[in-house]
Amino acid sequence: MREKLHKITVGDYGLYSKSGSLFRLKKHGINKNNIAELNGLVDAGLLGKEDMSVQISVDKLISKCGILQLEMLFDAIYHLISLESELDIYCKTIGKEPGEKKSKQFIDKVFEISQITIDTIEDVKKIKHEIKRRKDMYVQQFPKVQEQKGGVTFMQIVFSVFRNNGFDKIDYNMVLSDFFELKDMIPKQKENGGI
Repeated sequence: MREKLHKITVGDYGLYSKSGSLFRLKKHGINKNNIAELNGLVDAGLLGKEDMSVQISVDKLISKCGILQLEMLFDAIYHLISLESELDIYCKTIGKEPGEKKSKQFIDKVFEISQITIDTIEDVKKIKHEIKRRKDMYVQQFPKVQEQKGGVTFMQIVFSVFRNNGFDKIDYNMVLSDFFELKDMIPKQKENGGI
């Protein structure tokens, strides 16, 4: 059975773990009689889902904080740019030179967080799109059904492992044995000063 870990992909096992359907695993000779053995090997490869639950919670917190930070920056920039425009017009009508833009520090922070450049009020919409993208990604990575049960899904572990190794996307075609090696790289990188 262990040799099957070198053939079954993260995507195939992830689909099984979400749906319970053995359809994608049948091509690897997995059926209802030996799925428990495969599940045991995967759990052993993950070194216990409880160990990853703390990392999942940290990832949830980081994602949520990033979303909240962008939402607050969006509100601040939108209102400051609106007010600064009105103040510029007022200053010009009374013959004064407009002062320094207070929104600059917030715009710089947005660029630091999301690489979004803001030059006009129209560019502020880019922040809204980034917030929506991050919220969608959060919902995909951390489904509410699992939050209510309090458990950690296989795919949540996969998301965390790929994120902690600096990947932007998941390689669904990676075989489970390679995934377990990737997961084991996280503690080694932390010990060596990485990640």
